[in-house]
Amino acid sequence: MYSSEYIAWLVLLVLPAAQGYGSGAPNGMCYSSNMQPMHYLPYDPKPNARNGLAYPQTTDSPYSLTLEDGATTYAPGQTLKVCVTGQPFQGIFMQMRAISEYASVGSFETTLPSNTKLKKCTRDNDSVTHSNTNIKDNPTCFVWKAPDNEERVLRFVATVALTKYTYWVSIKSDVITAAKLTSVDMTSSTIAMFTSAMTSSTVPKLTSDVNHSPAVTYDTTTHFVTSGTTDNTSDVAFNVTDNEGDTNGANSPGVIFITIGVCALLPIIAHVLG
Repeated sequence: MYSSEYIAWLVLLVLPAAQGYGSGAPNGMCYSSNMQPMHYLPYDPKPNARNGLAYPQTTDSPYSLTLEDGATTYAPGQTLKVCVTGQPFQGIFMQMRAISEYASVGSFETTLPSNTKLKKCTRDNDSVTHSNTNIKDNPTCFVWKAPDNEERVLRFVATVALTKYTYWVSIKSDVITAAKLTSVDMTSSTIAMFTSAMTSSTVPKLTSDVNHSPAVTYDTTTHFVTSGTTDNTSDVAFNVTDNEGDTNGANSPGVIFITIGVCALLPIIAHVLG
């Protein structure tokens, strides 16, 4: 006979694991690359029976993670609604993750669909899971909030269980991109196009020279612009020349073109740096 103390110890050891699946995802899923739960099949004593770990399904998932209104971007502090659609299901574990990373990002709002609850992995409310094995609504929708300083490319990732032993892992939503990153990308393209135009053969270029002149002057013959100094010893002159080295007056409008282009870039650069 086993002592009552031994039986009580055994119950305390087994009970948390048994409850962990029916009332929420286990902690081991928090940083798992594919979010696979450790569900074990009930023991079958028959010869050649399959026992041990219940592996995830390899067929296409009957579930989808859909962003409301087809959202493709997010802003710091913005909330987004994501819905699990498809067949009825009993269990779920979901996080927002950065591409190729396994830690959670952001947090879920406290208003939740029935039979679900918040879960803490890295920080409060950064994950959601089931609270029981009741059939969940179709769709089952959650509201996620972006952190204030996030700028990575993100997507929702989930494991959804039809039953304890029949489940699909690594179900992914479409990616969403930080709105600021999208703006920077467009700005970079604009700068690239302008740079390309500035290096074309039709655009004059500036070459430096030294001109010891006592004051700022513009010579209409040589097209030299000099920057005067008080000691009259180190004035730097800039000569407008084309790509063939000519310094005739036909190229002087290039200075105007360059000045306008630089002025046009200033608000773009300020936006990127801001």
